[in-house]
Amino acid sequence: MNIGGEAASVVLQAVLLRAALKANLRGRCCRTAVHELAGEEGAEKPVALSGPFPGGLPSRLRPRSEARRVFCVYNNRLPERQPAINFTIEDLKVQYCDDIVYGFVGLDGTATNIRSKHPKYDFLDDGLKRFVGLKRSKPEVNLWACLGGSSDDGPRFATLVKERRTRVTFVRNSAEWLRRNAFQGLLLYWKHPGPEHRVNFSVLMADLRNAYARDNLLTSVVLPLNTRLRRDSYYVQSLYENLDVVLVDGHRSVDPRHFPLTTCATPVRTLLRAWHQGQYGLQRALDDLAVETDDFRKTVLSVSFSGVSFTLRHRSLHRVGAAASGPGAPGARTNESGLLSYVEVQERLRREGWKRGYHHYGRCPFARKDMQWVAYEDEESLNDKAGLAEMCSGLAVWDADMDDFAGLVGKPCPLLRKVHEVVHERASHHKTPSPPKSYRKFF
Repeated sequence: MNIGGEAASVVLQAVLLRAALKANLRGRCCRTAVHELAGEEGAEKPVALSGPFPGGLPSRLRPRSEARRVFCVYNNRLPERQPAINFTIEDLKVQYCDDIVYGFVGLDGTATNIRSKHPKYDFLDDGLKRFVGLKRSKPEVNLWACLGGSSDDGPRFATLVKERRTRVTFVRNSAEWLRRNAFQGLLLYWKHPGPEHRVNFSVLMADLRNAYARDNLLTSVVLPLNTRLRRDSYYVQSLYENLDVVLVDGHRSVDPRHFPLTTCATPVRTLLRAWHQGQYGLQRALDDLAVETDDFRKTVLSVSFSGVSFTLRHRSLHRVGAAASGPGAPGARTNESGLLSYVEVQERLRREGWKRGYHHYGRCPFARKDMQWVAYEDEESLNDKAGLAEMCSGLAVWDADMDDFAGLVGKPCPLLRKVHEVVHERASHHKTPSPPKSYRKFF
């Protein structure tokens, strides 16, 4: 009996079955999209519609095949949410960014036009005008507008993708809005489509890509780090084929008010017990995306500069993965339970006697004193993410206001500076280290 030959045959059958299932899934999605489009009578002719699968369009964002980018997001709600930090548009250090994103704008009642979510800041305080003015200091930077970003935007996104007429009108109006306000790209952030919206959302992104190409405009989408949520809400392969880059948002993926364990904010790897609570590591996200799409290198991973803080349940158990009874005490600057800025963490380490540790499996530092515990990012942990940055299109920073942008405890913007260094200067010389063999993963 030829056992080796039978084993090889079984492996070959499994490979062929997986390829067939993948092709079948793509075919069903494409046929469903075509039937949905053909079934709408009396609708206007779509703008350069090619369907959701045009065959793996290359990215127009990167002039060189191996170029990587740093995305920096500015949140226009910061002045009202955290006035003590006093982070303004001018504090965003554009020299360390390749793409800067203005977040957030919304849809109007008809879901066919882009509208301001915060008109007082956008217009009376000249938020949009000042943001566009950042391009003067670095003309090659791309300016993006982020549409959505809140679960409250879901109903209007659903209205947008439901009918072809609405989608076509939005494509035209959004392109006009971008040109009028001197933006180069539109970033869609829908939290999150239902299974019934997946096909139409893919068709919308294909329409945007094809229409925007005529005006040399860019388009992208934000996907969740959570693999299960991502697969339930999006046709990932379709989006990657149609888009220039895809941002995967993992910043503030843990809410200390409800998370029962101490953990890192954006770890390279998560402990098994944290994964069971719904947290995904950056390495796991890339591994899953490599299965979901052939174009996973278009991914831009997100890192968080926010320190995530907890109150320990037991004083003697203070490692990553220890039981937590709730969020940590608020800081003087952030004034929010469970959240500390980089400056606040450094002040605690230097002046209040907090002890620093480093989690070698997740690749992040943490600090503690008494019952208070915080995990954060520093230059060492960002340097350990160079191997991940090398495998994708770059890194995105959603909370640059949590950095030491004013230079209160050292040189200004140490974290953003390190991200730029990791992505551009040293990514080819570093690999994300493996955890020590003696490390207990299942602690």
